[in-house]
Amino acid sequence: MELLYVLALMACPVGMGAMMWFMSKGMMGANKQKDEAPSAQGGSLQDLRDQQRRLATDIARLEEQHVPERELEAAAKR
Repeated sequence: MELLYVLALMACPVGMGAMMWFMSKGMMGANKQKDEAPSAQGGSLQDLRDQQRRLATDIARLEEQHVPERELEAAAKR
């Protein structure tokens, strides 16, 4: 009977340790895939500069369309 109590008390820490070990193995595999992704993607410096230019243009366009928050607050109070 005492052995059953000892086994029940040890099940939680042993199970937790096993779960942490398995999860850390999974995280290591995910990190390896992230490290390999940029090199597999390719993409030259010129492509990145073109993308940056497009994004800057989009941001500028959206900022021109942006209504200041003060005007929104004033409209909400009416």
